[in-house]
Amino acid sequence: MFLALPFIFTFLFATFPSGLVLYWFTNNILSIAQQYVINKRALV
Repeated sequence: MFLALPFIFTFLFATFPSGLVLYWFTNNILSIAQQYVINKRALV
């Protein structure tokens, strides 16, 4: 679900100001990377 939401919200945010979309995009990329690192460490 978390991986599908960024693609769904892309269409919703198409009409929003570019600064907000840039913030949202950057935040999502960092959150996905953070979750990946946390899950990788949990398996060790």
